[in-house]
Amino acid sequence: MQNSAEVLRNAAQDTPKTARRLFGVLVDLIDAEFAEYPDELVVLPVKKIVSEVSAEARAEGATLDPTTTKRIVLAILRKISDARFGRLFIGRRGAVTRFVLWPDDKDDVSLIAALKEQLKVRTKKTRLLKRQFTVRPNHKIELRIPGDLTDREANQLARFVLGLPLSA
Repeated sequence: MQNSAEVLRNAAQDTPKTARRLFGVLVDLIDAEFAEYPDELVVLPVKKIVSEVSAEARAEGATLDPTTTKRIVLAILRKISDARFGRLFIGRRGAVTRFVLWPDDKDDVSLIAALKEQLKVRTKKTRLLKRQFTVRPNHKIELRIPGDLTDREANQLARFVLGLPLSA
């Protein structure tokens, strides 16, 4: 049986750029699911995955055909699933096509770790930009954000700020 890192390398061979985007999207979505529902299985709708991969591509200036992107994403997820890491369920009779991971399965946990490791290896150091915002006359907030902040990341930051507690 292959280890999770080998499975990811093999899955990414044919389309490395899309695979890199996919791995990043999977890490983001998995982390968000674990943060919201720890100890529960992670169900990732393929439609959402494809949408996020396309958004990543657009942010990088690439144009991808949605049908081709979906085909590539499904092929990569199928390779991962066939190696017994996670499981790809193809939607039938109105059910959504989805990729599922179990947090208590050691193989799925190793896949998540391998995805994060792949991103560390391929991620180049980005330049941080300082941005200041004056909340009140004597209160400034300083943010250090990546110079290549994407729309998706900006939206995540906005959701974070909206979720901050307000005084009663």
